[in-house]
Amino acid sequence: MKTVIALLGIALICSGLAASITTDPTNRFSLSHITPLNTDTSDHYSHFNWQLSLDADIWQSRYFSLDGEAVNSYNMVADWHADGMQPKMDSKLYRGWLRASTPKSELRIGLQRLNFGSARILRPLQWFDSLDPTDKLEQTEGVQALLLRHYFLNNSNIWLWGIRGEGKQRGLIPVVSTEGSVEFGGRLQYPLPGGELGLTLNHRGETEYKDIDTGAESRIGVDLRLDFFMGMWLEGFVSKQQESPVIAGWQAPVTLGADYTIGIGNGIYTMLETQLWAHADNTLSGLQKERLSFAFSADYPLGLLDSISYFGLATDEPEAHSHTFIWRRTYDNFSLEAALSWYFGKQYKNNNMGSMKLLLTYTI
Repeated sequence: MKTVIALLGIALICSGLAASITTDPTNRFSLSHITPLNTDTSDHYSHFNWQLSLDADIWQSRYFSLDGEAVNSYNMVADWHADGMQPKMDSKLYRGWLRASTPKSELRIGLQRLNFGSARILRPLQWFDSLDPTDKLEQTEGVQALLLRHYFLNNSNIWLWGIRGEGKQRGLIPVVSTEGSVEFGGRLQYPLPGGELGLTLNHRGETEYKDIDTGAESRIGVDLRLDFFMGMWLEGFVSKQQESPVIAGWQAPVTLGADYTIGIGNGIYTMLETQLWAHADNTLSGLQKERLSFAFSADYPLGLLDSISYFGLATDEPEAHSHTFIWRRTYDNFSLEAALSWYFGKQYKNNNMGSMKLLLTYTI
């Protein structure tokens, strides 16, 4: 992986020196502050992030192109407590990849974002990302991967990938790929009348849970999206853990969702999802309900610049629910966001916890 990053760095340096090769630098600055609404705590959280992106078109022709992207992320975090502030700073590579493309295929290698599926909030196929549906910046760590995609004339496409394990949890299952191991998989997306069908496979050769070896794991996922008088989708997967001394050997979450725009005012976009998560220790036929979750969101544009949104989540066991209201104002290069969130459940102090978040973003 270090070789890939080094090659990318050399390519981008060369691109800056070669007059025939174009580069496009972008700076994005974001500043957020979270204030708790509980009266028994004075903890606050501030986060400044600067992302410097450099996109390079290294070679362009009718039949072949070579391009790359490098993004460095600089973070400064401050935790404000009653006894003072505790600042933390770090700088790391956020994205770094090279891509070779032909009119129907592309091969990308390096630190990259990899996500797919039709669900919006309750996402069973959230295997390689940590996207938050309330995050307009769509911040998520990338994976160190080799990704091949080929596109067919009927608009179907196939993906093949190999990913280096990093010992980090990605998605909802707490089992992680052992650091340095290799996982591989693929995906087929096929167009249907009024929608699209996706089939996904992934295999992890070495996994662990809290330093306990859990062996190999295989998953098969399916997602379906249909658009008629309203949008409807289905997304789910079944996974088999080879060794499961601490978790269920079989996992099977399924999400059903729909969205519809109500013709009131400027149009109210609404979305509803429900997810059933089942598990079994030994056989797939012994699946039992683990939990049932619901998600609802609504978005209304007040005008060209302003919008308001609502996100709600609820689960039946343990009984918990959360509510988030967001107001956003967006200009060409600048955006302002204010969010109010409240969480209810036994896992929160006094069965409830609230926070207010302010976010400023500027891009040049």
